[in-house]
Amino acid sequence: VTAKIAGKDEDIPRLIEAFQSGRKGACGGDQYALVFRPPEGRIALVHLVKGAKEATVWTEGDGGDLPVTKQTMSEAAAAELLDRLRRSGSKQSGPGSLRGDWTGTLMCGGGRPAVVLRKALSTYLTLEFRSGSRGWEVSAQRKETWFQRSGTEQMGASPGSFAEAVRLALAWATAGAVSSACSMRDTHRRGMVDSAWAAARPAVRPADPASPIPEKFGAEKAEVPKKRGRKAAEAEQGSDMPADAPKKRGRKPAVPPALSEIPSPQPPNCPTSTANIAEAVQAEASALSAEVNSLWGEDSPAILERAGKLIRRAMSLVESPLCTGKLREEAEQAVRAAMTEYRSA
Repeated sequence: VTAKIAGKDEDIPRLIEAFQSGRKGACGGDQYALVFRPPEGRIALVHLVKGAKEATVWTEGDGGDLPVTKQTMSEAAAAELLDRLRRSGSKQSGPGSLRGDWTGTLMCGGGRPAVVLRKALSTYLTLEFRSGSRGWEVSAQRKETWFQRSGTEQMGASPGSFAEAVRLALAWATAGAVSSACSMRDTHRRGMVDSAWAAARPAVRPADPASPIPEKFGAEKAEVPKKRGRKAAEAEQGSDMPADAPKKRGRKPAVPPALSEIPSPQPPNCPTSTANIAEAVQAEASALSAEVNSLWGEDSPAILERAGKLIRRAMSLVESPLCTGKLREEAEQAVRAAMTEYRSA
């Protein structure tokens, strides 16, 4: 039966659940259930024989979370025990420093169910934890793709606590199962199994002491003076240029044209043309405003020339026969104010 695991990407999963209803002849028609909380060290394993009124329950023993304490109780009491254990415990996530996700299986049959959990540490090594009669049995499964030979190795110790089994398995897998499976040609870690080799060829070679820069490259380099501009040199040492020396002349800035020099378009008579021109004038005004703000308010002949053309277009809208009444008066005042600003700029 595939187990449902909460916190499968964490180093120690928070909650492991599994249930087999026994339908369609699975597990001989018997029912099995599992609720396991590894961080708290609590577990409940239930086996209900088909047609029986009482269930066999295994819970954790002293000093561990291995399901070794066996007892019988009614089906209702067993269901209440599983529900109470499922609701208890912390929901806070734990550390996740290992690669891969946890997978679990509830093995039925044989009169005593077993819990099997697997963790793939890498693409070539997977750890398996099985609840045995004396402790958690740990094995490492190697893939032939990465090793000289494939196979499965068994860890000698069988801790009574799942968390302790995980800690011991990590140290054993990296220093034992991996190094012993590789030949001396397959790995550069020969020093882990050959002390004489490690003493003669340390893993990290001490670096040669670096000689000081003056000894390797001669005397220390003289400080190169930074280049100074003409104004800075004249301020410190005085200018040696004659007073009547011609100065460099820059490009004369362009002068924006007067409003009278900018041609004015014909006032529109069609409502559609009037609306299109008004929309274009508003878009150009927004673009000019954004560009002026980006230049920090500095005057630019190009911007002033665009502003002059914009004013002339606005004047043609005001002179349109479609612009009448109070709207025309407000538009004329706005155009006069824009013309005044343009001339002052």
